[in-house]
Amino acid sequence: MKIIPVKSFAATLMALCALCVACDERSADPDDDLGPVVTVKFDITEDAMIQSAVPDVGYGTANLVRVAYVDIVGGPLSITRTLIGLPPLPDSVAADRITRAVLRLRVTEDRDWYFAITAHRVVQPWFEDSVTWRLAPQFDPADMSLGVLIEGWVYFDVLDAYTDPLSYGVMLTTTGPEQDFCSSEDPFPIRRPRLSVSYHENY
Repeated sequence: MKIIPVKSFAATLMALCALCVACDERSADPDDDLGPVVTVKFDITEDAMIQSAVPDVGYGTANLVRVAYVDIVGGPLSITRTLIGLPPLPDSVAADRITRAVLRLRVTEDRDWYFAITAHRVVQPWFEDSVTWRLAPQFDPADMSLGVLIEGWVYFDVLDAYTDPLSYGVMLTTTGPEQDFCSSEDPFPIRRPRLSVSYHENY
């Protein structure tokens, strides 16, 4: 299990800058004049955790989501994953014009460390009110990005989930212990998951 420490504000700022630069380097072509960049922010409205220990139970209305990998010696393996639905952009925004897409989730407890969480691209449709472990959609096993913890929020580069036409959101997984995040049903709107997307605006 990999622990990611965050020891100072400078370190967290550098981590966030690295995340943003990585998005830009992968998507922006400096030789093309694609017009001004516009950034829009969305509230996440679809999310749900799924648990292997209770494969037929849905958690689409829970006020938290969780990731966990609990392997008890002599006991059952329990895996918890979280699905995040990404809001659609206007039809006028082509995938190749998107330069950045960053998802952020609020941890339920403030701390300066967390076990590594990875984001994966979901490749099958799913529905918040009916998804369970048994009915879970498939996801790309390759890591799309590693979460970065900054002052109580974990940030994920989810650009690939927007630029690939066969994407149905994001699956969060871990090989560490239980970690909880505020869901879209959290009673405090400021704690709910958010998405920031930047793209080149048409002239």
